[in-house]
Amino acid sequence: MNITRLFLLTLSVLFASLSLRGQKKQWQASELALSQGDYQLAKTKAQELLQSAKKPKSNYYYTLAQAHFGLNEFDSCLQSLQIYLQDKNHADQALFLAARAFHYESNYQQAMHYYKLFLKTKGSRKFNRKKVKRLLLQAVFAERNAAVSSPAIASPYQSPINTAYDEGPLFKGNKAYYYFSSDRPDSSGQKNGQIYQIERKERSWGAPQPLSERYNSPEEECLLGFSSDYGQLFFQRDSQGLVDNFGDGYGQSLAAPIALDSQYHSWTGDHYFFSDSLFFFVAGPHAQDLDIYYRKRNADRSWSAPIALAGPINTAAAERTPFLAADGKTLFFSRLSAQGVGGYDVYESVYEAEKGQWTSPRLLPAPISSPGDDLFFRLSANGLGGQLLSRRAGGEGGLDLYQLYFRQERKAQLAVSASLDFLQGAAQELAPPPPSNLAVLSALDSSSTEANIQLRPFYYTAATGAWQDQRQIDRLLRLLQDYPSLKVLIEAHADAQYEASRGLFLSLQQGQQLAQNLMAKGISSQRIYLRGCGMSYPQAQNFSFDGSPNEAGQQFNRRVELRLLEAQPTTLKVDYSWPKLSPILLATEAPNFRSKSQGLRYRIAIQTTSQLFDDPILSQLANVAAEKQANAPEITYYLGLERNFKAANALKETLEESGFENLYIQAYIDGWPIEKEQLPALLQRYPGLKDYDGQ
Repeated sequence: MNITRLFLLTLSVLFASLSLRGQKKQWQASELALSQGDYQLAKTKAQELLQSAKKPKSNYYYTLAQAHFGLNEFDSCLQSLQIYLQDKNHADQALFLAARAFHYESNYQQAMHYYKLFLKTKGSRKFNRKKVKRLLLQAVFAERNAAVSSPAIASPYQSPINTAYDEGPLFKGNKAYYYFSSDRPDSSGQKNGQIYQIERKERSWGAPQPLSERYNSPEEECLLGFSSDYGQLFFQRDSQGLVDNFGDGYGQSLAAPIALDSQYHSWTGDHYFFSDSLFFFVAGPHAQDLDIYYRKRNADRSWSAPIALAGPINTAAAERTPFLAADGKTLFFSRLSAQGVGGYDVYESVYEAEKGQWTSPRLLPAPISSPGDDLFFRLSANGLGGQLLSRRAGGEGGLDLYQLYFRQERKAQLAVSASLDFLQGAAQELAPPPPSNLAVLSALDSSSTEANIQLRPFYYTAATGAWQDQRQIDRLLRLLQDYPSLKVLIEAHADAQYEASRGLFLSLQQGQQLAQNLMAKGISSQRIYLRGCGMSYPQAQNFSFDGSPNEAGQQFNRRVELRLLEAQPTTLKVDYSWPKLSPILLATEAPNFRSKSQGLRYRIAIQTTSQLFDDPILSQLANVAAEKQANAPEITYYLGLERNFKAANALKETLEESGFENLYIQAYIDGWPIEKEQLPALLQRYPGLKDYDGQ
């Protein structure tokens, strides 16, 4: 008996030892992946380790937190740190990691708290304390200067462009191909920056393909752009700017140094070509001490010596990634300054020819500047869009590419200037309606036995999307807090200054802004549904009789309407109403979406994407909409508003004949989408749903 017990005890010790060895190897594998920048693998290994270990060591949570941070999953990072920091022997640098994660989450108060805690530790003495103090000052600045509205919307590119690794700027080629650089692992598993070609198909991206060895080497390559005829490709290899022919069919490299690097600096990069006769670049003794330079062609076609931009552009702080707008006088660049939001932020300065100097650079607010590094800001040719490289919450990891959608044209990109005055020297906005005319929600006493609610539209400005009466949001918030069973449908509308696709997207983002305000105050995202209607349902004339913009009419069309859904019976009585407009101002058709969509209706879903969907069909058919759940990244675009399933199915078949694929029909009742599990309870009241249920 004693021998049996001894044998079992020996086996138990042996298995425990093997288990511990396995855990150690698993943890070492996770740490190795972490050191190599393979955060996804490190995350997977750490999660497997935590699931298999009976008593996980606190270090496992720290490893997992670092992997989450590398993947821009800052909320998950903080959850793991919350467990790890309970260990009194935690690493001092974990406090800095917590500060950075809170900073990226725009929780500036907590970020400041953890930066200060870290600076008090012994571990901070082995760290770059100057960097920590700069980040602390940026958190203080961001807290004091939080933007309440923004002139733009930032939307990340999805896979296969963005990955867990660093991406570079995206450039359009001369056909259906786009080009960008990325340090994702290549086919051999090596992680180094390479230039990729990717095909833009009708509604999706193909698989990225690295360019040949003529352009890609074992060193780090970053694409800088193309010549105007696409005959030459400019790129950076490590810190040297190079140019090579492109598309000439020759297999060997003809790369030659670009005549713009300064021989007096050991670091150069971020080259930007404004024209064949002017380019900018960044140089300095090292990557943390950089200034912006330019070179121009002389009359004899030679290049001038490097010329540094004067203050207030170049300062003691580091400046990077210059971009000169088409007007030749508006400069955008990134700066690493304590008077910023975090990391490199984007600034704008205008050259005033009459004064012979640049204006004091203005920080561009969120979502352009963020708590992470924001680099390579660029504007599209039409001034309505742009792109940005940024590391921020919601990204795939590392530096990701973001598309920018501006609410109004950036006029600096539309006015072309041939003078370039800085080389020689070295719209009336509609006033918002008074708040008294926009009272939208009566005071609500939750203790009363009956409550009458009056809902009118929420109006917003054209330039920034700012709400014209914040009290409306406060009252809506109180209503949703007092009645937790209520759900809200946010329907946003735009004026006529955009094409159909952009109007849909921007109106939906305006509704998202309202949803974010509510969710930040504790309203569950499950209670909020969003619909962008674009310009489908104007209430007022967008243009005057002579064709000029009718600013008063457009103001009434920039609105958000609400619908309330009672998940459980309440004593609420809601009155939906709109301001009475004069016959001169009233739109000819003035379609009312609320009345038009009452009862049972059907729409056809044609595309689901996280970005702007641009297709001619959106301007060819009426009753288009973009919809999403408040917390979902994907947007679904819909066509039609049919009264019966047969008509909806006929529209679906017509669209399929036109080349659309993977379409489906969505049913609504009073504007609310119906979920499949709701159908049995609705069939008796709405027998028309029988065909829908059987599709």
